[in-house]
Amino acid sequence: MSDEHKALARRWFQEVWNQGRTAAIDELLADQAVVHGLGPEPLRGAAGFKPFHTAYRKAFPDVTINVDDMVAEGDKVVVRWSGAGTHLGDGPGPTA
Repeated sequence: MSDEHKALARRWFQEVWNQGRTAAIDELLADQAVVHGLGPEPLRGAAGFKPFHTAYRKAFPDVTINVDDMVAEGDKVVVRWSGAGTHLGDGPGPTA
C-alpha cells in the first residue's frame, strides 16, 4: 500500500505542479482536505486549493518541482522536494 501512496504523491507533484494540470487537483485532492500555510485561512478541498494553484502558476509559469526523497508508512507519505521557477508577476513570492 505504501508504494501506491508514494505513486499518488509523485503524481501530485508531476501533474499538478510540473505539468500544470488543474484537472489533476480534482482527481488527487480529497473534498475534505484542509491545506494549511498557503494563506491567512486554510484552503478546503479542490475548490479552495485551485485559486492558489492558478495564482502560483501565473506568478511562476515555469515552476519545476523535483521529488528529492520520500518515506511512506501505511497511509502516510512524507516528501522532501525542491523547486525552481522564475517569478514573473503578481502573486505568491517576492517581486523584483
